Formats: sequence, structure tokens, C-alpha cells
Amino acid sequence: MMHLIFLLQDTIPAAATTATNATQAGKEVEPIRFFEMLMNGGVMVIPIMLLLFFTLYIIIERAIYYNKVAKTSESLINEIRLQLGAGKIEAAQITAGKANTAEGNILESGIALIGRPLSEIEGMMEKQTSVEIGMMEKKLGWLGLVAGTAPILGFIGTIGGVIVIFHTISVEGEITIDTIS
Repeated sequence: MMHLIFLLQDTIPAAATTATNATQAGKEVEPIRFFEMLMNGGVMVIPIMLLLFFTLYIIIERAIYYNKVAKTSESLINEIRLQLGAGKIEAAQITAGKANTAEGNILESGIALIGRPLSEIEGMMEKQTSVEIGMMEKKLGWLGLVAGTAPILGFIGTIGGVIVIFHTISVEGEITIDTIS
């Protein structure tokens, strides 16, 4: 049994080397270029690539927007707290608005109603929170549409390619690697 293992270890690499040498001697292997391979994919590659670029656009745009509005600042809250403690309601509202963040907008909506019942202030801040969340979720529905559409386009392209292969085989009457590729 041990001799068989040693024999296989010696013959498998030798067979692989022989096959590689035979391939190299018979035909020069061309390197695969990604762009050429992509363009050989057919017409369905174009809408899939467009969907890819559209998806990247939405991801980058949303990341920039989130980075801008999702900032939280302890100094903003402290500054507003000091201004409210000093009775400067309008200054606190302006400070919150200048922050240009979701947190600032929510605080601004609450400060605007100071003097009214607490439940009314809370309700307004919850409404503003819903508005801010809606603004953050804006355009994300498109990602769901792309996620559903792109695989279907890929399947259509694959089926079209298989149909072309079968047509080529039926015309040439033989099945070879060159016919299939």
C-alpha cells in the first residue's frame, strides 16, 4: 500500500508536467483580458454595467449624505443648553439650524415649540425625526430594484448564449471546444 502511494506521488506531477508541455508545444496560450472577456458577454452586459454604475452612484451619494447629516456633536447640545439656560431661545434655534445635521434639525423643531405642552414638543420632534429618516432612506428603493433586475438580465444573457451555442452546433454538426466557445 505504501509503495502505491509513493508511486502515485511520483507519477501525478510528471503527468501534469507532460500535459502542460504538450499544451505549450501545440498552441500558444493567450492571456485573458478582462475587458475583452466582458465584451464577449454579449449585448446584455451593457445594461448590467449601467446598473453597476448606477448602484455605485447611489452608494457613494448616500455615503456622502450620511456623513454630512448623521454627525452628532456634544458641543452643539452643550451650546444649545447654555443658550436655553440663559433664556436665548431664538439664538438656540439659530444655532441648531446652523448645524445642518439631522440632530440639529430635530433640536430646532423642538426649540421652536418651547412654551407649549411637552407632549406637543415631543410630537413635533418625532415628526421631524421621521422626516430626517425619510431623507436618509431616499433613493434606497432604487437599490432594491437594481438587485431584482440585474440577475434577471444576467439569466437572459446566459440563456441567449446557450441558444447561440446550440444553433452553432446544429449548423456545424459537430461538438468541439471551439464550437462551444
